Amino acid sequence: MAYRVPSDRTLAVVTDAYAGIHHLGCVYPPTDPGAVPAQADLARGAEALGLELTCSTFAGTNDAADAVRSVLARNVDAVVLVNSPTTSRATSALQQGFAGSTVPVIANSPFAFAELILQPDSQSVNVDLGRQLARVLRGAKVADVPVQDPSHFLLIVNQTIARRNGHVIAPRVLQEATQVIG
Repeated sequence: MAYRVPSDRTLAVVTDAYAGIHHLGCVYPPTDPGAVPAQADLARGAEALGLELTCSTFAGTNDAADAVRSVLARNVDAVVLVNSPTTSRATSALQQGFAGSTVPVIANSPFAFAELILQPDSQSVNVDLGRQLARVLRGAKVADVPVQDPSHFLLIVNQTIARRNGHVIAPRVLQEATQVIG
């Protein structure tokens, strides 16, 4: 079972939420095997939508804030945090890098400083995992059980942060949100 959000879903939310997005930033750790395919998927999606994508890299907590400041210095319209274990471990450093910025942050994990969070619905993921486990327990070989992406996602909009940053989230996105904070 994969626990990822396809980039087309993330990019659709970004472009629906904010009018006039053209230059998207991303921050990711290229030494994390979980981040590399996610960043490549984001790059393909951005290209397909005609968005300029500028990414900045970090290795861990020590240089994550610098990576954020580097991508922000390139005048991006919004920043997507590429989901990975290293990104999660660097949460406070990433937040420090965004301090004082009004650029929208979009994440696929629950980051308290993100305006938009699009993440897999863990309840749905657990049900799917149970189905896959049942197949194995009934005798299927693990190699024969396909990897599947989550089928249900949660969209969380942090209106408190959006208002503080001077952003208006499109009404359509607010209506589709699973949760609106503030």
